Amino acid sequence: IFPNTAIFLNFTAPRFYATATEEEQARQTVGFGPYKLVQWESGVSITQEAYDDYVPAGDHIEFQKPFIRNTRWLWRGETTVMAAMVQTEEADLAWDVGVDAVSSLPENMVKSGGSAEVFALDVNSLWHPELKKKKVRQAMAHAINCQEMIESLYGGHTVCRGNIIWPGVIGATEENTAPYEYNPGLARQLLEEASYDPNNQITILGRDGRIPKQVEVYEAVQFYLQQVGMNVEINVAEVQTFLDSRNCRIGKAVADVLAERGRNVDTSEATLEEFQAALDRGGASCPTSDLFENEPSNETLDFGRQASFYMNCARPQAFICDPSPGGIQEQLPMALAASGDDRQRRLQALADYVHENAFWIGVFDLPMFYAIDPKLNWDPRFDRRIRISTMWFSP
Repeated sequence: IFPNTAIFLNFTAPRFYATATEEEQARQTVGFGPYKLVQWESGVSITQEAYDDYVPAGDHIEFQKPFIRNTRWLWRGETTVMAAMVQTEEADLAWDVGVDAVSSLPENMVKSGGSAEVFALDVNSLWHPELKKKKVRQAMAHAINCQEMIESLYGGHTVCRGNIIWPGVIGATEENTAPYEYNPGLARQLLEEASYDPNNQITILGRDGRIPKQVEVYEAVQFYLQQVGMNVEINVAEVQTFLDSRNCRIGKAVADVLAERGRNVDTSEATLEEFQAALDRGGASCPTSDLFENEPSNETLDFGRQASFYMNCARPQAFICDPSPGGIQEQLPMALAASGDDRQRRLQALADYVHENAFWIGVFDLPMFYAIDPKLNWDPRFDRRIRISTMWFSP
C-alpha cells in the first residue's frame, strides 16, 4: 500500500539538512514539488512561485508543471470573511468555508468535495448492558433517518454510509458500506426482541467545534433514538475530558489486567486469555461513555488502517474486541500482512462483520465546502488536499 501511504511523506532535497542552519531547517524547505517557497510571513501569508526545474512524473495532471505561476496563501479566521474575499475578488479560492456558504454565495462560486473522513458514533459494544446486544445496535442504525439529517443540516451535499469506509477503499464493497434502511418500526421490533431496558441510559459524548453542525447532529440522533423508545442523553465535554474518556476502552482494560498480573509487556503482547479477562472485568479503571463522536479518516484508501485502530483488543481506541479462537483478533494480523486480492478478501470479511453488527451508527461522509472564483478551473480531491498545479484560469 506504499503508493497510497506516500501521500503522508514529504521528500526533501538531498543534503539540505546537512548544510542548512537550524533556523532554515525549522522555517524553510527545499523539496521536489512544482512550487518553491519565496517568502513566509508567519501568521500572515506564504508566497510561492513555480519551480522551473520541476520534473513531471508521468502524464497525470497532479504531477504536471503548474499553469499558475504565482501563489499566495493567506490566513483568515472567519468563514464569512473568507467567502466575502472571493466575492470581492480579493481571493480566488477559500478552503473550508462551511455549509452556510452554500446559501450565501452564488451557485457558480461554491464547490463541495470530500474530506477523506466520515462522521460516526463509536458504540460501546464491550460493556454497556444494552449496547452489547447486537439487535439493539441494529435497532439504532434503523432508527436514524440519516438522509433527512444530512439534507436539513448539510443541504444534501453528502451521502450516508453503513460503515466508516466507502467504495474504493480496500476491503469496502457496495454491500458493506450501504446505509442502513430507515425503518423505525423494525427498530422497535428489534428492541423488543433484545429485551431492551430503557433504565440503562445511553450517553452521547462529543466535543463542540470539531465539524460544522456537530451539536445539531447529536441532537438529531438523540431525537431519532428517543422516537423509538430509547433513553439517550447528550454530554458535550471539553476536549481533554473527551480524549481521556475516548482512550478508556479495551486497550486500557488489557493494560490493567497485565499490571495486576505483574506482566510488564506491551498490550499487543497480551494473550487471547488476557484479552478475554479484560472483557470480563467489565471496564477499565477510568470513566468511559456509550456513544462517542468520531471522524475516522482514510487517505490511504485501505481498511487496514481503521481495523488496526478500532477492532484490535490491544488498542486504547477500540470498542470492538473478539478474542475467541479464530475470531477477529486472530484474523487481524493475517489481514494486515496480506496483499493484492488476498488483502481485499480478508479486509472485506472484517468490513462485512462491522456492517452486519452495526458497530458504528449515524455515519455519513464529511463534506468540504470551498468558495471559488468562477474562472478558476479545478475539481476538489476526495481528501481536501489542495494542488494548485492542477488549476488554471479561463479567460
